[in-house]
Amino acid sequence: MKQYKRIVDHMEHETNVADKNLEKQCKEILLAGHLNLALCHLKTEEYVEARDACNNALQIDENNEKALFRRGQAYMAMNDFGLSLEDFERVLKIDPNNKAALNQKVLCKNKTKEARKKEKETYGNMFAKFAERDEMRERERNRRLPDVLINPGNWEDKTNLNGIQQHRPNPQQQHLVQQDPLLSNVQMLGTGSGSFWS
Repeated sequence: MKQYKRIVDHMEHETNVADKNLEKQCKEILLAGHLNLALCHLKTEEYVEARDACNNALQIDENNEKALFRRGQAYMAMNDFGLSLEDFERVLKIDPNNKAALNQKVLCKNKTKEARKKEKETYGNMFAKFAERDEMRERERNRRLPDVLINPGNWEDKTNLNGIQQHRPNPQQQHLVQQDPLLSNVQMLGTGSGSFWS
């Protein structure tokens, strides 16, 4: 790997080449250096460095199959399946018969499905736990509140905060409320006095 780095460092500084043929050869050597560095980084599981070496190679030749393929491998190793799939598909556009790229594309799609399934399980369990906790809190809160349908409360004559007089129902009205507790929750608009039973 050191030799490839040395070649790349040396060739990147050789920018003042007057001869076109020599310039082309320098670019080919530099491209090969980046590609070989990328391969070395992949083998040593240095995936960010492998990706960077491929990016450098693609600056020289944007449609280089090896650079796209190796960058796709680096992305897949970093669990970036979307970018990995894009690179393998670009390789297949250049060479539809590239079996290695086709295999990697299938592998990438399978890993994407596995990752989504794992995410669903993780987040599904997390949301289920949150929902269960919220439901328990709601039940506890409701348990503490009085049930107005079972016990309609005290109906004394009172003036509420708005200054409106509220009246206690007469015995016949009280009997109706006891028979149908829902009536205790119904506000009837009457004469405008604000009382419930007008």
